Amino acid sequence: MIFPGVLVLVIALMLHALEPALINIGFIPDFIFTPVNFGPLDYPLMILIAFPVFIIPILLRVVANIMDIRRQNEYISNPLASPEIEISTITSNRVEINKISFPEGIMPVRARIQVGIAVPKRDVLLGAIGRTRFGQPAPGMSTELPERRISTADEHGTGVGESVPMPVSRGRLLLLEPMRVQDFGPWTPIDIEKIRLNGPINSWPGTIYSAMIAIHWEIVIEAQKTDGTRMKWVRPICMEYPNNKILIEEVPVRSGRTES
Repeated sequence: MIFPGVLVLVIALMLHALEPALINIGFIPDFIFTPVNFGPLDYPLMILIAFPVFIIPILLRVVANIMDIRRQNEYISNPLASPEIEISTITSNRVEINKISFPEGIMPVRARIQVGIAVPKRDVLLGAIGRTRFGQPAPGMSTELPERRISTADEHGTGVGESVPMPVSRGRLLLLEPMRVQDFGPWTPIDIEKIRLNGPINSWPGTIYSAMIAIHWEIVIEAQKTDGTRMKWVRPICMEYPNNKILIEEVPVRSGRTES
């Protein structure tokens, strides 16, 4: 909603700048540019109409963040026990689960497998592109932040101030940001005891954890509380390496912050 608001405001400013020409050719009626008096200043009527359209999405985002923070604090004050998940088989693109047991009052609904590439460590990434730690940052990266100012997923300097919703700075992380390069398999309903989860259509490497390249696999289980609150439980898994050659022609990018 912020983009349409900014677009409306920019168009209103452009029309206001071209006001004399537009009135002379009769393209826009004169009353649209009628000034409105507020105290000692005059404000164009069109700007007064466009500005609320611009500011309302920002106010909605602030209200949504406040609501998310309240929900996080409620969970922290009364945390839930971890679910019991028994995995019987893990192959290169399939996981079989024998049992899923959630705490009382929470009903699992569906599950899926997802895989993605984690962001490399900052020092390793800078070294790979020939940049120094305190030199000019690479495109798409900010300067290094002090540890006391680092928020979720901002330690590498490529997503500063863009966490939505806002996470609460507590010991246990409640909000996980999606990986910027991420693929996933189909959702599978949890209505039987033995569940078979299939991976993505594209072939991916097995689990890799290194400073430069990290292929992360996980199971995502969507559940619902008795009061209607929906939540997801994420469990990392170690997937086997496929025997065939892996080629991903089109990388599934999920974030505009991913640099080519």
